[in-house]
Amino acid sequence: APLLTAAIVAWKLPLGAGAGALGRLAGAATVLAAGAALVAPWVVVASSAQGRLVPVSDGGASALYVGTYLPGGGTLIGLKRRLAAETRRRHRSARGKTAYEIPARVVLRTVAERHPGVPERIALRRETRTNLEHYALARPGAFLAMMGRKAARMWLAPSRSTVRDGAWGGLAGRILHLVLLAAASLGLAAGLWRRRDPVLLLVASVVAYSTLVNALLIAEARHNLPLLPALYAAGAAGWAIALSAPRSADGCAGPEVTPAAR
Repeated sequence: APLLTAAIVAWKLPLGAGAGALGRLAGAATVLAAGAALVAPWVVVASSAQGRLVPVSDGGASALYVGTYLPGGGTLIGLKRRLAAETRRRHRSARGKTAYEIPARVVLRTVAERHPGVPERIALRRETRTNLEHYALARPGAFLAMMGRKAARMWLAPSRSTVRDGAWGGLAGRILHLVLLAAASLGLAAGLWRRRDPVLLLVASVVAYSTLVNALLIAEARHNLPLLPALYAAGAAGWAIALSAPRSADGCAGPEVTPAAR
């Protein structure tokens, strides 16, 4: 995501008053520096804990395996249900427990044990390759449908931290979330239709990229939470552009939106 953002900034968002290539490169360098500063503490903590260089997390192999396991629907609970019997046979600690109660690490260890003598992350990468061969390539329609369900799982429910306890509170929170999401998404699309504003394109690109990543990995409703503030702001700006700027003949250029609208 930082690389994608920096590329869009280098294309058309100069830093400060510099409108030339130098200003755009300065803006892109600033974005990359900010991204590195944000990620660095996580890299230091994860690397110190593992005793080797870990870029933020070493859970990518397990997340990709779970996300590409079609029989489990690409979800952790689905994986647990499908592999509960095998996990109970291999691990005494899992016996007598429901699929939900079996710890995820025990299920993933069971999968990794299919490849004895190699580190768990390597074994899970091998199993992920098998998933891609058996499901993504052999059954592309079902695999793409699973990815669509995971994208919906990410976006169509609010993060649990925003929902009050109780049935009505949950329903009200979901309705409010869907209304705001629809308004912001339509505003972003309307603004881009009126003018190819690079700021709107930046937000749209990061949202699309994050959705694709979640559709491939393990999508959860809470994963939409970091994206919603930018999406709401871009949606409001998009509505301001769409309602105030007349569309030009070529459909791309229009008068600049007012500072207040921005």
